[in-house]
Amino acid sequence: TITVLGAGSPYDVAKIDTAYRLGHAERAEVQLLHVLGENANEPQQEAVAGYHRQLMEFSPVETHSDIGISDDLVQAIIQRARHSDLVVMGASRAGIGPELSQRISEAVEAPVLVVQAPPDDENWRKRILHRLIY
Repeated sequence: TITVLGAGSPYDVAKIDTAYRLGHAERAEVQLLHVLGENANEPQQEAVAGYHRQLMEFSPVETHSDIGISDDLVQAIIQRARHSDLVVMGASRAGIGPELSQRISEAVEAPVLVVQAPPDDENWRKRILHRLIY
């Protein structure tokens, strides 16, 4: 299983495309994982669920959605990604710092692939996902 972390970051197109390509090449399932804070309301949860449903429509491999709620993001990710063969996440964004991606990389037992997309990538699947995301 290839687990893709988060939703709504500037790197979603790159990390989802990477996971789908690797999943197709390795005949692996993809898990879309997003953990919301304990204060997340129902519309926020439904927004992530709807986003995952849209992404699954374009998936060339079997894909599952996992949306969690926790006050400890890293622990929730460790728990939910424990059976993963690979974890794919986006690079840290400006203002967030590298601490979160570093903590997750060090905490999960699976290898972690951190991706960052060039802004001018014109791959057709990336263009479609970009339209869905933004």
